[in-house]
Amino acid sequence: MSNKGETTRKTSRHILKLNGKKKREFLNSFDRIFSDVDGVVWARDEYIPRAAEGFKALANAGKKFSFVTNNGVRTMSEYAQRFKELGIEFNASEFVYPAKSVVQYLDSIRFKGLIYVMATDNFKNSLREAGYEFIFGVSTRLYKKKLIFCFS
Repeated sequence: MSNKGETTRKTSRHILKLNGKKKREFLNSFDRIFSDVDGVVWARDEYIPRAAEGFKALANAGKKFSFVTNNGVRTMSEYAQRFKELGIEFNASEFVYPAKSVVQYLDSIRFKGLIYVMATDNFKNSLREAGYEFIFGVSTRLYKKKLIFCFS
């Protein structure tokens, strides 16, 4: 921003249209990459062509990665296996995953109540493994006392 209140705008250009010097400047301008996996590393069950090569090249350039998904269908071990098949280093602590994020949040607020869950079995298993009690679906027969407590 200039002293006169004017803003300056940088023009975006596709990285493949940059010369070698500009590519290096761009790569040197950041240390960490946050990348979605769905549609970037793979699409459904198909790997994106050359995605692994691209991530390996960035890793060789010293870049660190955090991978992100909003897909709670797969387990963390399934994600780890997919990365292994691609030859991309997988670090679970650097992977942002819906169930993991919810468990971290519940831990951070020291949640101690009963949770009503509308999610996949894998998501529910993550909550269960973390020690949280929950109910799901419309059948509350087994949890009647807990359900009454939850809403009282």
